[in-house]
Amino acid sequence: DDYLKFKSFLMPGLFLFVEGHVLRKTWGEQNLEFKIRSIDLLNEIGVKRAKGLEVRVSTDGLNAALVKELELIFNEFGGGTPLFLKLRDEKENLSVDLMSRKFRVKPVNDLVRRMKKLPMVEVSVVY
Repeated sequence: DDYLKFKSFLMPGLFLFVEGHVLRKTWGEQNLEFKIRSIDLLNEIGVKRAKGLEVRVSTDGLNAALVKELELIFNEFGGGTPLFLKLRDEKENLSVDLMSRKFRVKPVNDLVRRMKKLPMVEVSVVY
């Protein structure tokens, strides 16, 4: 039954994320058996398991050009993962947490790399 369910993943060269549990067989010698719960491709697991993308921006570097660049990136990497913004003011030691209603993203490596190139912006994937 498990073989039929997961046979499409059983090819040489694929990097897999296998999730399951160990249980004692109910028949025979009652040896331990690994029961597969799910299999995913390793390069897709981040997108499937991400609960959000957090973008932290310092108010010192916040300007119209940065906002426009962020919008372009968010549109390019549109997806289904929530986007959280955290604005912080170092001088006043204040921060505001926001959730974007307009943008949802696909948290892939290219998105994170592009975000890290921006000045005064930090990014992390929330799991």
